[in-house]
Amino acid sequence: MASRIDDQIKYYGNKQQQHEQAVTRLRYVAFGASVLAALCGAAGLTNQQAFGPWVGALMTIATAVAAYGLLDRRQYLAASYGAMAMSLARIKGLAGSLTLQALVIRAEDVIESEHAAWIERMTQTIPAPAAPAGNAGSRI
Repeated sequence: MASRIDDQIKYYGNKQQQHEQAVTRLRYVAFGASVLAALCGAAGLTNQQAFGPWVGALMTIATAVAAYGLLDRRQYLAASYGAMAMSLARIKGLAGSLTLQALVIRAEDVIESEHAAWIERMTQTIPAPAAPAGNAGSRI
């Protein structure tokens, strides 16, 4: 119990927390850059032309942080890690009413299903390799 289920609950709980913290930091950076862009825009309206270029730059930074920081991916990971920790905790709660074999089977099934879902998601996000260049226009 301690070496498998408890360790997995701890692992998934820690990962959930790490991704939630990363999402929070990325949101603050994106929001901060947007606020600075608005302030630069307001300053630019008072004949302070030096602030004008910063509006576009800061908005680009905010957008890049939101996109490159993979907010959606980190939110997905935080949610899936949290769900795994809860599922394993539920299985652990059933330990008194299940045989050891049934407990192991349930825990391993949950872990394997999470791995299968991860593999499925990764195969959807990895771009297909480019077609090899060569005889595309030649005739036989």
